[in-house]
Amino acid sequence: MTPGERMRANMLSSMGLDEAKLAGMSEEAREKVEAKIREMIEIKVREDMEKGKTGVVVDQKV
Repeated sequence: MTPGERMRANMLSSMGLDEAKLAGMSEEAREKVEAKIREMIEIKVREDMEKGKTGVVVDQKV
């Protein structure tokens, strides 16, 4: 699982969901969850930038 996939799974889990439950939702409900995930990511990135952290959402492989 990539860091981005882990972040998404953690966010879904915090909402009591997983990918299977998300797939079983109506399109409208799914869109609301996806919007909430985007909002959570934006907040996390903003907070980390304010703390001077970098590479928060980037998947770097060597």
